[in-house]
Amino acid sequence: MKRFFRLVTIVVLMLAAVPSWADDDMSATEVLDRLSENFYYFGGIKLNYSLNFNDNMQLQGSIIQKGRMAWYDNNNGTGWDDGKTLWYYSKIDNTVTESPSPNEPQDTGGDEGFGYLRVAEKMATHAEASVRDKDNTYILTVRPAKMSPYQQITKAEYVIDKNTFYPKSITIKIKTVELKYDIIGFQRGDFADSMFRFEKSKAPGAKLIKQQAAR
Repeated sequence: MKRFFRLVTIVVLMLAAVPSWADDDMSATEVLDRLSENFYYFGGIKLNYSLNFNDNMQLQGSIIQKGRMAWYDNNNGTGWDDGKTLWYYSKIDNTVTESPSPNEPQDTGGDEGFGYLRVAEKMATHAEASVRDKDNTYILTVRPAKMSPYQQITKAEYVIDKNTFYPKSITIKIKTVELKYDIIGFQRGDFADSMFRFEKSKAPGAKLIKQQAAR
C-alpha cells in the first residue's frame, strides 16, 4: 500500500516543474499554473480519494501534503513523513516501520535515494502536456519524455474542475497498469507540522521496527 501512496505523491510533485511542460501551449500552461497554485498552497493540501486498480480493486484513503512533509491513511495503514523520517503503521499486523524519508536527499546513487521530489523533477523534465475541454472540466495529460527507470510512469492524466481548478481525478499509467484516484474531497488548509511526525500515542501497543538507509 505504501507504493500507491508513493506514486500519487510523485505525480503531485511533478506539478513543481510546470514551466518546462508546456512552453508551446498557452492553454495547457494556464491550466497547469492554476492547478499548481492549488497543489502548492503554503499551509498544505488534503486529498480524500478512492483508488481503482485496473478498474477492479478499490481502496479508500486520504493524503495530506505540505512541502516535503506528508501524511496518509487508508484501509491498511497510516504513514507519517516529516521530510526526514517515514513511519508506516500497518493496521494488519500492528507494527510501525521507521525508515529514512524518501523526501530526504540521500547520495545512494539511485532514483529512490534522491527522494520523491528529485524523481518527480527528473520525470517532468522535457515532458509534454496537452489539455482539452470536456463536460465543464479540463483534461490535462502529461507524458514524461524521460522516464525514471525506478517508477516508469508513462502517463499522468488530471481531470480538473473548470471553476475551482481543483482536481476531480488523477490517473497514473505504468506500462499496462492503470491506477485511477477519484478525488472525493480536496481542501487547502493550515496543517500543523506535528501531524507529520509519529508518536507512540498515535498507535498504542504497536511494535516499532527500525530500518536503516540503503548503502
